[in-house]
Amino acid sequence: MDQNPKLCPRCQQANFPVAEFCRHCGEPMFEMGSLSRSSLFSRLIGHAVDGLFWCVDELVRWWEIGRLTMEIKTLRRHRSNLLKKVGSVDDVSDSANSSTPPDADREDLIRLSEEISRIAGREDFLRKRSWALTPELLLLGIVLIFIGGIFWLRPRTDAILTLSAPVANVQSAVTLLREAPLPDHQVVTTAAWFGSRLYVGGDGGLTVIDPATGIATSVPALPAGFFVRHLVDEGTRLLIAGYGGVFTLDAAGLQTLYDGSKLPASMINRIAPIKGGHLLGSIGQGLLHGRNGLGMMVLGTQDLTITGFARFDGELWLLHERGLLKGDGTQFSSISLPVLTGRRLSSIAADGEALYLGTDEGVIAGYKNAGSWVWTPLASGGPRKVTDLIVSSGTLLVMSSEGLYRRKEGRFEKLADAGQGTVIALGSNLLAIAGPRRVSFFGFAANPGEAAANIPTVRVIPVIGSYSVDQPPAANMSPIPGINPVPSAPAPSLPAGAAPSSGNSTSAFFNMTTLPTSLTTQFVSALAWDGSRLWTGTANDGLWRFSDNTWTGFSTSNGGLTDNQIVSLFQLQGKTFLYSWMLGIMTLDSGRPVPLIPPSSISGLIGVSGDPANPLILFEDGRLRRFAGPGKFDEIGRIPEDYFTSIRSLQVVSGSPLIVTDQGILVRESPTHWILIRYPDSHPSSVKAVLSTIGQEGVIYVALSDGTIYSFASASKQITKIGILEERPRAIAFGKTLWAATFKSLYQATPNGLVRISAAEGLGIVGIQPIIEKNVLILATSLGLRSLPISF
Repeated sequence: MDQNPKLCPRCQQANFPVAEFCRHCGEPMFEMGSLSRSSLFSRLIGHAVDGLFWCVDELVRWWEIGRLTMEIKTLRRHRSNLLKKVGSVDDVSDSANSSTPPDADREDLIRLSEEISRIAGREDFLRKRSWALTPELLLLGIVLIFIGGIFWLRPRTDAILTLSAPVANVQSAVTLLREAPLPDHQVVTTAAWFGSRLYVGGDGGLTVIDPATGIATSVPALPAGFFVRHLVDEGTRLLIAGYGGVFTLDAAGLQTLYDGSKLPASMINRIAPIKGGHLLGSIGQGLLHGRNGLGMMVLGTQDLTITGFARFDGELWLLHERGLLKGDGTQFSSISLPVLTGRRLSSIAADGEALYLGTDEGVIAGYKNAGSWVWTPLASGGPRKVTDLIVSSGTLLVMSSEGLYRRKEGRFEKLADAGQGTVIALGSNLLAIAGPRRVSFFGFAANPGEAAANIPTVRVIPVIGSYSVDQPPAANMSPIPGINPVPSAPAPSLPAGAAPSSGNSTSAFFNMTTLPTSLTTQFVSALAWDGSRLWTGTANDGLWRFSDNTWTGFSTSNGGLTDNQIVSLFQLQGKTFLYSWMLGIMTLDSGRPVPLIPPSSISGLIGVSGDPANPLILFEDGRLRRFAGPGKFDEIGRIPEDYFTSIRSLQVVSGSPLIVTDQGILVRESPTHWILIRYPDSHPSSVKAVLSTIGQEGVIYVALSDGTIYSFASASKQITKIGILEERPRAIAFGKTLWAATFKSLYQATPNGLVRISAAEGLGIVGIQPIIEKNVLILATSLGLRSLPISF
């Protein structure tokens, strides 16, 4: 190896023989074919030695800079003294008219100035040489800090808390212990154990059930109409996610964790705790990273509805309504699997061995075999339409429409019939199945020597899997104290012997046509009649149309819709429309769904009414806008800010908007002036206006959450009390007269007040649609569609 020093071609300074860059000016000095270019080890040694010499030279330069600085200061001080001396001599000479100062002093001044200039030039040269590589070093440091910050600060999912199911003896025999009625829910979305009690969430809010007594109690203090979507036991508190944000329940009571108004998406469908915060799966807005009451949207998940989380193979797996994603929490990639083609995914679970996906055609398992992924359906003949999954101690529990199953020794074993159950919750010694009508509690046989005192002493029903599903006992329908009783005489409009039709209806309306399977469950969400066709919306199977004795479905499976959740169906002057969070507003006038207003344009929608060609739309912030074509809206006005939190619905009479609020009816006197017509009776602040509909001659009917029903005459601007229902109203509709329904009973408005129709009791009513020309009333119930013949 050549040991002669290298001379820099730029500054002619000597460098180490293997140096590739000049340590004085940074000029590259290597030659193609040299040892430093051919040997990586030599290059590393050269870089290290060059860096060492650069550090030594840098220290020497700064020491010399310091020495020169001190020398310059000394010389400048001497020159200053000499200037003072020369100045004093000049003053004396002028006064005495003598000659100029001695030439020796002037020569000293010149010499000092030249020396100061020379040293200052040397110092400046050294300073520039010292800082020559500083910009490059600073840039390198900034890049390293930036890259390190990405790895250090980004929210990785390795911080997700593993909320595994409680360790239970799930391999042992199973026994049904108790069945408890659940009357206030027609849709159950989640259930969780917390503090040895079962909490069930759905459209009826949050209900807690004591497994020892079977008594169900509604949890107070939640916002009125709060739809619970997910419950998670976080250890010391229960997380309650739903429409409007996330709440917590602990020993101190109910508290707000994430206010929906402060989140990018207020409708939270799933929640999972992570270190320092939570992962929030929204409806229609993708995944959020929540911390300290605020949420940040995770890129790559926009416009998705998150339906499940799982942690497997070191990555976070997200289940959404369109498929499957996996990633590290900051970025996600879509998973396309041939085995999932044509299947609808409903649930996800994982353990250390496999990832399980619940679909409408059974359970799919994914695992790694010798580094390669294997995806396979599990055991033909097992559960088909899966609604929920739990993995505990290596055992898979599956809830499906066929019943409760357990995967044991590679095979599925049926433990119980489904009844109305849709979700399962596993405790330390109990398993619960929750549905819209009842909750069933199961116990696992204790291990030898295990104390049996932990299992509640309740009535045991033997022979699991072969028992008959009984209807829950009818509730006591006695009048509520302090409220005027509603007349309960048989409705004179019902023909003798009239009764609701059966599930596979043989009524005159359906003409022996069998109902689709999805319309025989509790997931019917909306009804509408356009004069010739019956439209039925569902919560998970899209839209159905009944016309010419034929049912036609529109859903994601046949390409008729891009989302299967229908929120509501409404009519504007005889034309029918569909509303969904994911679909926006669609018109059904042509006999099929046609997009009208995209969901991005109606975020925060409260109500729609008015002209079907240019409907008037009310938003949460009080704005009124008129739809004027694709992407166009005309600003109509804005209601007073005092009523932003209490507006519930919009009705339009003779072109004038009327706003239904919790306090009364807002009437617009002018574009900037509104007046409030209050309800004649006083109500607590907890009572809300939950339903409204419009009748003949501009009369608006309003139902409050305490059961009170009012009519508002727009001509006279007077509110009249019609009557009081014994329970919370579930639906109201107008067809020659007003029809109202609670979950248990149907009512008809007569000149004598509201009359309860006893033939409709016990159906679990969630919606009504009168069809006057057919003399029939269509009911959406927890058991699906029913028809009730009526006459006038």
